[in-house]
Amino acid sequence: MNDHSISIVIACKNEEKHIKKCLNSLIQQNYPVDKFEIILVDGMSDDKTKEIIKKFQITNSEFQIRLLDNPKKINSFGFNVGIKKAQDDIIVIFGAHSIAEKDFITKNVEYLEKTSADCVGGPIRTIGESFIGKIISFVLSSPFGVGGAKFRYSQKEGYVDTVAYGAYKKNVFNKIGLFDERLVRNHDIEFNTRLIKSGGKIFMTPEIKSYYYCPKTLNKFSKQAFSNGLWNIYTSKLIPGSLHLRHFIPLCFVLGLLGSILISLIHPLGKWLFGIIICLYLISDLFFSFKISFKSGLKYFLFIPFFFPILHFSYGLGSFWGILTFYKLKQ
Repeated sequence: MNDHSISIVIACKNEEKHIKKCLNSLIQQNYPVDKFEIILVDGMSDDKTKEIIKKFQITNSEFQIRLLDNPKKINSFGFNVGIKKAQDDIIVIFGAHSIAEKDFITKNVEYLEKTSADCVGGPIRTIGESFIGKIISFVLSSPFGVGGAKFRYSQKEGYVDTVAYGAYKKNVFNKIGLFDERLVRNHDIEFNTRLIKSGGKIFMTPEIKSYYYCPKTLNKFSKQAFSNGLWNIYTSKLIPGSLHLRHFIPLCFVLGLLGSILISLIHPLGKWLFGIIICLYLISDLFFSFKISFKSGLKYFLFIPFFFPILHFSYGLGSFWGILTFYKLKQ
């Protein structure tokens, strides 16, 4: 199993708070030092990210750590820069906002060998760094919060449509190409959809463990959700069929509310529709909030019910804004 060489590619920008944690987790892997490299592609950071990386290279010179530039400043381009420079037969796409378990590389290699998959990965464990961050982590790890995004919460092993930090056989990129550089977000989802359509397989197992630091303020949380919703529409325009129905449920929720309000202006049925939608949502919200709080601490029950709608409304409004503005998007 240790015959495989691994390139871990990380696209980063302004990650001074997390990049050292990320790198420390990677140099502590139980995989032979001479069998993996770390390629960091920096999106022209204006904080201390590059300085931290350069110091890390010096103090850990026994490891193969390379630092490259990403002048376009978007992750899809940055990952492609790293992939083109990768020297090894397995390429892992990783996040600067994340840390890996000590056997992360070993398990990726193991499951690439023991399955027929072209890509393997595991569900991410979401970490909150503050009280608000903790609540956000609960919401992002709940089926009610993120729907069918199984890589955020599922502990079941099997074939899936996407994973967060995939380990790919290098020939996959030779076969179907690189990430689509028109995409600011969703480049990984689009790539994995393309992989499956080409006959490839993606396997997820909880044996492959990594951890993601989620936003720790409401402002960042809502902005991230809005941007995700926005880029779902843009992605669908640029590459039709690359996303799944689950990506548009928050949009349907927002459109349902707006539609029922408009109908209520001309017919009483609108008020009933609005009431039904709100009641069903509140019941689901309270149920999942209590379920999380019962497990993690009842003190959170006072707050979690407000965070689910922030996620869903921000996401849905982002998609709605995407519909209103997608004509501006260049093909």
